[in-house]
Amino acid sequence: MKLDRRGYMLIEIILASVLAFGMAYFMISMTIKLKNKNDDLLVETLVSTDQAIIMNGIMRELKGNDCSSVNNKLQIQDKKVLIDGKVIDIINDYMTVGVLECQEEDNTISINIPLSVAQINDKSFNVELYWVKK
Repeated sequence: MKLDRRGYMLIEIILASVLAFGMAYFMISMTIKLKNKNDDLLVETLVSTDQAIIMNGIMRELKGNDCSSVNNKLQIQDKKVLIDGKVIDIINDYMTVGVLECQEEDNTISINIPLSVAQINDKSFNVELYWVKK
């Protein structure tokens, strides 16, 4: 008895194509997710670096001053952080800078520079410094 095998080749081609496209979609999806995670980590690293540079500059130059002298010396212009006219840091393009806030309560001075990143909403990148007046 001879079997008729005319339809098997077409079914094999269709199954092989479905498996190949399914695996290709899975691989591309995984690659895009990994790339996005890597980009987020890069942005977070750049922001953290800027944050540390700004904090160190403020602590080195302005610690012990009151809010009036901090507001006179510390300026943010066009994504540049300036202390006494000297550029301390140029903030990267991923960040948005808010308005500098300086508050004095009792013997404590607090400085807050709001920094935000559009693509990372769940983390705070603000520069927050506190110290006791002498």
